[in-house]
Amino acid sequence: MMSNIPYIAGTMRWGTWGANFSTAQYCKAIQHCLEQGITCFDGADIYGHYTTEAAFGKALAEMGLERDKYQIISKAGILLPNAAPYFAQLKHYNTSKAHLISAVQRSLQDLQTDYLDIFLVHRPSPLMHLQEVAEALTYLLQNGLVKKVGVSNFSFEQVELLSSYLPLDCHQFECSLWRPQAFTNGVLHQCQQKNIQAMVWGPLGGGVLGQENQEQLSKAIAQMALKYKVSAAQIAYLFIQSHPISMQIVTGTTQLERITEAANTTAYTLAESDWFTLYEAAMGQEVP
Repeated sequence: MMSNIPYIAGTMRWGTWGANFSTAQYCKAIQHCLEQGITCFDGADIYGHYTTEAAFGKALAEMGLERDKYQIISKAGILLPNAAPYFAQLKHYNTSKAHLISAVQRSLQDLQTDYLDIFLVHRPSPLMHLQEVAEALTYLLQNGLVKKVGVSNFSFEQVELLSSYLPLDCHQFECSLWRPQAFTNGVLHQCQQKNIQAMVWGPLGGGVLGQENQEQLSKAIAQMALKYKVSAAQIAYLFIQSHPISMQIVTGTTQLERITEAANTTAYTLAESDWFTLYEAAMGQEVP
């Protein structure tokens, strides 16, 4: 059974925080994603200490792709220390209306585009003024700078409060076999109830796949990979892909073969009993 779960190409490690792609390598990676049916690219203003979006935008301009052939996600609200353009003294959050709007405008300039398909508030600030955040997102929508808005790494309560000011389209949060809390903390049910698109980052546990830090889970993944004749990474993707609300999965890889591997996972469906076998291993105990 073919799944309609779309995968999103995460670009955090494409720049100076990882592979440090040249423009040609950016172009090659973008083209490869498109050929695999992955048309959405996830970024943030801080990636590469505020340099990755400009490098990505340069590649897009060189490729000359029609704008409706791909989608761009960006995030803002985190300030890094001693980095242009903000030169903050320490890492902190800024979710003020002025900052969020100016951050989007800067991302548009770096990406060489007129709009973002999705803009997310990157992290909730302890000093966050909900009405001001809502005003910023409303301004961005009304002025055509973004098509959809949402949040990243917010709690159930924070999403509930902010969505009382304006409807949210998306919520991006961590979820994996190694971080399965979203299955029990109400976030997934909230997305279902409010028709919020769930996006998952860290589907491979932030690179812990293959490490022997959880013997029971590693064994369960290996057994399922053998049963379904797929890779261990694909089992981790299938665990998330199985949820009925059709979560979008952000892959963080810089390797083209891994992008293909993720895209090919949509050809498989995990049996419910096998999902619970993995879930039990992830939780370290049987379900109540």
